[in-house]
Amino acid sequence: MNSRILRTETAAHLQLYYARDIGRWRLRLGGGPSYFTVSQEVVTGILLDEQFPYDTATFRSATTARGKESAPGFNVGADVGRLFTRRLRAAAMVRFARGSVDFNVDGTHRVSTDAGGVQAGAGIRIAF
Repeated sequence: MNSRILRTETAAHLQLYYARDIGRWRLRLGGGPSYFTVSQEVVTGILLDEQFPYDTATFRSATTARGKESAPGFNVGADVGRLFTRRLRAAAMVRFARGSVDFNVDGTHRVSTDAGGVQAGAGIRIAF
């Protein structure tokens, strides 16, 4: 088994929120641009064993190259929190982000992949 990491994805999100307080609860809806960087192993060639009468082929190996590219995208999300004290709030959030990254590996192979997805989190916020 190959122990190398085949894909990594990092993203930065800028979000603008609309916030609405409802008693001790705060609801925030927002979105904005995202910027994705994806590093991924891409198959650049396949070697096969063929013999006459050429009606079957046996896979022998594949060659790969690492591609690393960046691209812009977008994000939308919602956040809900409950105020316990003037400075302490518990909150949960969900965000969907998407971008499309095009790899040009070794100048001859062009591959496109989607980046992003659904993200969720929860935690405690402390105001200073």
